[in-house]
Amino acid sequence: MKYSYITDFGHFTLKFETQDKSLKPFDAADEYLLSLLADTKYAHQKLLLVNDRCAALSVPLAEQLIGHVNDSLHELEETAENMHENGKPPCPSQSILKPIPDAPDCIVMKIPKSLDHFRFQLQKIRAGIQKETEILAAGMSRYLPASYFECFQAETQDATYSRIEKKARYYKGVLKPQTEMSVQSSSYVWEGRRYISLPGVFSHRGVDPGSGFLLKNMPDLPVPKVIIDPGCGNGILGLEALNIWPEARLTATDENALAVASTLQNSERAGVAERCTVLQTRILRGIAQESADLILCNPPFHRGHTVSLETGFAFIRESSAVLREGGYMALVVNKTLGYGNILKENFQKVNILKQNSKYRLILCRK
Repeated sequence: MKYSYITDFGHFTLKFETQDKSLKPFDAADEYLLSLLADTKYAHQKLLLVNDRCAALSVPLAEQLIGHVNDSLHELEETAENMHENGKPPCPSQSILKPIPDAPDCIVMKIPKSLDHFRFQLQKIRAGIQKETEILAAGMSRYLPASYFECFQAETQDATYSRIEKKARYYKGVLKPQTEMSVQSSSYVWEGRRYISLPGVFSHRGVDPGSGFLLKNMPDLPVPKVIIDPGCGNGILGLEALNIWPEARLTATDENALAVASTLQNSERAGVAERCTVLQTRILRGIAQESADLILCNPPFHRGHTVSLETGFAFIRESSAVLREGGYMALVVNKTLGYGNILKENFQKVNILKQNSKYRLILCRK
């Protein structure tokens, strides 16, 4: 879908990959930041963007950008597409795990969903900058409890927050360079095996209850040669499957750079790295069709803070395409979400293996 986008920097068109009319490629926090940056104070400053979505900031600010930091491959690709759509030059882009580019005069950030991720990104930026640097960080106020500003205060000097406008607010402060980070990966133990997760990875402090339900009720299946774990997070589903089927190989995919890094580290810790391929890609893009025997999946059902089944539906369609005839997908879903029709459209057999008060474990055969 295409959206008209009127800003203080001009009138643009943003493409957004969705059919859900409740979703938009920009929000009031983007507009608030742009109204602030339209001040002549920022007119000639070099800007580094963090967590831009759909180029809502990149397109209006294109002439001042030195880079865009985002851990999501999906967001980086949508940003690049919208820059091209609006005739803007490509902007260098990267994940937070890589060194901060050049020397920005100001860092402009959309605040991420997770507080731990927010703190991690602030500290990684501080470790990468060479001088004191102003930072503006914005989000929708209902998702910014007091703990977010407390985090911002701890990482910046002269921290202030704006009044709320159209349910959005921004924080303003000065980042000082630092060489050490206090934020590290989290870890937990499952069945005697330790897993690590970087901040920003789904359920990084412990096993997600849905994934745990699947792991505790792993179906008894013919021995698979190739297992795929799409949207792998820290890789626990696929890596646990390798313990059950020691002759199998695993391909784990995620569009988030932090998830890929976590899965790679966990495969090495488990001593199974030679049996694993870990890819940063969107769902199963680049995976050969009819190449897998088993797919283990706990599909996402949010885009940002909004419940949306579109991504989950895409996981199901793409999983069916890469399974061999007779292959299986073990899927754990929230009972309140409607996946029945899409499953029947893509698989010959769909059976509910087990359910509790919150989750269903569904086994699908192609």
